[in-house]
Amino acid sequence: MGLKEKILKTLKESKLVSEEEINKALELQKETGGSLSEVLLKLGLIDEKSLLLIFSKDLGIPPIELSRFKVSEELTKIIPFHYARKHKVIPVGKISNTLTVAMS
Repeated sequence: MGLKEKILKTLKESKLVSEEEINKALELQKETGGSLSEVLLKLGLIDEKSLLLIFSKDLGIPPIELSRFKVSEELTKIIPFHYARKHKVIPVGKISNTLTVAMS
């Protein structure tokens, strides 16, 4: 099962979004492009925090509060700004040779 299918399954199970609303979002996504998450948020069918928790559950990655992290200049040199922006990642820590990133 792909990520999109897992998220759709979790959305249905959570009952945060109805089957009808999911179908509406999928139709709009086909018409306009973009990600399903963007469409769900744009339509106001789910809030960002709930969507984050669904992704977190499906991916097995805990959510973090970025405001709790101060990104050092050293870390910003490891991942160039244009790359970080394009791939929606930000370095939040480095221990030895292990870089920890947050992703959107």
